[in-house]
Amino acid sequence: ARHEAANAALAGLPTREIVTYHSSWVYFAAATGLTVAATVEPVPGIPPTGGHLQKLVTLVKERRPVVLLQEPYFSDEAAGFLSRETGLRTARVSPSCAEPVAGSYLAHFDAVVAAITAGR
Repeated sequence: ARHEAANAALAGLPTREIVTYHSSWVYFAAATGLTVAATVEPVPGIPPTGGHLQKLVTLVKERRPVVLLQEPYFSDEAAGFLSRETGLRTARVSPSCAEPVAGSYLAHFDAVVAAITAGR
């Protein structure tokens, strides 16, 4: 039921493409039918260079992904730059749930879907 609810919420998006800061969102994207158009980190753990950010600006302007998913522990500099240059909205969410208790993973899944759809 939750999977269907997530798909229904995401169905209204103008595109199914997202940008992620780190490559930690591939499983979530696959589970929800989203496509990761690009990652801000050119290589996991390596901050983006100016050249990489410029390529992202071009990609975002051409493909219009719906959101940048960024983990809360990464710097806001690149996200701020992309927002200023392209209007790309950033949703700061953790790729994992905060508490290992019954239902927490599903509640976290719902929260990420809500963060993605918040700006539409």
